[in-house]
Amino acid sequence: MAKINLTEKTLPTIKASGSGKQENYFDTNQKGFGVYVTKTGRRYYFVKGVCMGRQVLFTMGECSGFKMVKDARTEATGLLQGMREGINPQQEKEKRKQDDDAQRLAVLEDKKKDITLMEVFRTMTEVRSGKLKPRTISTYKQLLDIYLTDWCDLPMRNITPDAVVTRFKSISEKGKVAANNTFRTLRLIWNFGNSYHEGIFGANPVNRLSNLKIWHTVTARDREVPSHKMKEWYDAIMKWESPATRDYLLLLLFTGMRRNEAAPLQWKDIDFAQQTFKVKDTKNGKPLLLPLPSFLLALLTYRHKHCYENEYVFPGTGKSGHIVEPKRAIEFIKAQTGIVFSCHDLRRTLTSLCMDLLIHPFIMDALINHVSTGKKDITRDYAIITVERMKQPAQMISDRTMELCAGIVTADDRKKKLALLDVTEQGIKIVSKDLETIKSKKQRRKKQKKSQGGKVISIQDHRQALAAA
Repeated sequence: MAKINLTEKTLPTIKASGSGKQENYFDTNQKGFGVYVTKTGRRYYFVKGVCMGRQVLFTMGECSGFKMVKDARTEATGLLQGMREGINPQQEKEKRKQDDDAQRLAVLEDKKKDITLMEVFRTMTEVRSGKLKPRTISTYKQLLDIYLTDWCDLPMRNITPDAVVTRFKSISEKGKVAANNTFRTLRLIWNFGNSYHEGIFGANPVNRLSNLKIWHTVTARDREVPSHKMKEWYDAIMKWESPATRDYLLLLLFTGMRRNEAAPLQWKDIDFAQQTFKVKDTKNGKPLLLPLPSFLLALLTYRHKHCYENEYVFPGTGKSGHIVEPKRAIEFIKAQTGIVFSCHDLRRTLTSLCMDLLIHPFIMDALINHVSTGKKDITRDYAIITVERMKQPAQMISDRTMELCAGIVTADDRKKKLALLDVTEQGIKIVSKDLETIKSKKQRRKKQKKSQGGKVISIQDHRQALAAA
């Protein structure tokens, strides 16, 4: 046990000896007071004494934290006196730390209780940025801005169940769907805030709507483009001024794709050789590979050759670079035909067509990328649906859609007419031609060949020749 007269001059001389151990140096002027030096050379003041029959070694702090040695000695004298009176400095330090932590937490809890609705919303979008799509975040923000704008800067604890019921009824006068969606969004934000801040906001006030059973029951839309009006719809869209918007709506009609999934389609997503295309940004987050039936293959081939502008198949003039929403084209078709529809109604139109053609439900769900939220069907896990298995059903849907666009609705129409593709200056167009006229032309060509001694080439011969080439 080394001793030293601790002064401003002697303190810097205390250094690590290189033994690799902590070394204690006791002051010759104050018993129980000293300095220890660590193996790294850092110096700390300490006191060593007896408190209630137990020896206590208490570190006062690093020497550099005290202005003068005499200041440290004065504090040490008080600590040693306290030990003799039964006050353990280590326990006192821990108690002060606990009191400081409790006070800090209390202040933090008070601040948390003042967190506003918009602050929680921003935190939620940051934490879940990888899972929430930009479109979803935009929808939530729009509902808050339109219907709860005066609540956005309110502390969460100020939003009461009574206020929720009153506002819900007020919004319901404008629209039942809007009221439901607004308070589903608020419920979501509140639940996130409670999870993130460990339940400080208390019970969710939106639960009052469930307790009172006043949520609106909204019937799902069943609107579609009727089969007997498909030709009118098709003739109207073919008159539209923008080829990109026209072809975009035709893609929705022939595939049943969601509007936001089809709009950002890029040329690099289309494999003309394999007659497939890939949808990357889907609703369920899983990339989707779909077949290109004959009509869409011809349409996109024509667009790529004659209408290429940028990397997007359907270019637009906005910031995104691609088409966003074809409102003007939809209004134009409505004015021309009286048919009221939306992009999602084209999706319903295709699903109805699938049922008419007896397309298997598993195939139909795969084609339109529909994921059921109801009871899970275990059989679906065993059904492996590849793009090759989807090609024939997709072609059936395409052929029938072409017939409807050409005005071939009934079986009698089919016996008399045939739907064909024509390439015009305006693009790929579906036309109907009389079968009797086609047959008579074929018969005349056969007679002409025979009279000239030439060979009549059948469709099968033609296919074999193409394969050989």
